[in-house]
Amino acid sequence: MSRFWVKITSVVILLLLFIILILQNVTTVAVNLFFWSFQLPLIVLMLISLLVGFVVGLLVYALSVQQKQ
Repeated sequence: MSRFWVKITSVVILLLLFIILILQNVTTVAVNLFFWSFQLPLIVLMLISLLVGFVVGLLVYALSVQQKQ
């Protein structure tokens, strides 16, 4: 099997797992953040948390690389 098909198969599997994750987390949750209160689907809240954590990790990494120079 060529690398192309391995990549395509892994992307399809990841997409299927992501779709299952979305379908299991469609319930709406109440979010209280300081003075704001709003409702979001759980999957949206999970994705926002993932993105914020990723950005914070990138910033910490960039700062540590900058300090080493």
